Amino acid sequence: MKTRDVKALEAVNWVKEAWKIFVANPAAWFSIIGAWLGITILLMVTPLIGGIALALLTPIFSGGMILACRDQLGGKGFSTSHLFAAFKESGRRLMAVGSLSLLCEMAIIMGIFALGLPTPPKMENLEGLATYVAQLKGHEGLLILACVLLLLVKTLLWFTVPLLALNKMPFSHALRWSLFAVFSNIGAALVFIALLALSYIPIVFTFGLAIIVAFPLFFICGYTSYVSVFDASDSNDNAPKNDAPNEAESPDST
Repeated sequence: MKTRDVKALEAVNWVKEAWKIFVANPAAWFSIIGAWLGITILLMVTPLIGGIALALLTPIFSGGMILACRDQLGGKGFSTSHLFAAFKESGRRLMAVGSLSLLCEMAIIMGIFALGLPTPPKMENLEGLATYVAQLKGHEGLLILACVLLLLVKTLLWFTVPLLALNKMPFSHALRWSLFAVFSNIGAALVFIALLALSYIPIVFTFGLAIIVAFPLFFICGYTSYVSVFDASDSNDNAPKNDAPNEAESPDST
């Protein structure tokens, strides 16, 4: 397996290719995203364990959608059941991604509170929410820092899901591959983040209706970005090679 160094604007092609995949079978994608949203909402309202379960299962659901992209492009059908397709082969390794992401996010949030961000009270009504929002005034810098750090975690782990869903490799290898690929293509990563930010404009102007298109495109971009950056044609997890000057070896080879 090798990584490619792509141009920053290649991120635009990730979205374009994702759009082609989506419009080729929108009904199936609406179905799989609808199921994902239903499970996500159910877990979010489940006390105590709901949030943890969602963090652990989200990479598995994402991996299932990666497999749906592969099967669709391979001429195979896919359905809502693909949401769980990655569970059997890669479930434990994908849950490790969720565990690491959750631990990093908890550390960031605890650190931000330790730096002085007011702790949210128990909010039983909108008045309590308004009071807490007022308390946040003057702490905008900490909020921005938290958002940047949380986004950084998601970015660095971006390729771990497709790597684990599409390849038989240990979680530690996928993590190193992902870190290496992101840093090698930081320009494309930043452009993609900018495109994600821009996607909020149609979501706001359509009162949230645009998420039925934005969400599937986001998950499909996990696949299109992977095939753009990685070349798995001669995959050998233990001894990756570098045969072309515009392609880079993974640190796994050292």
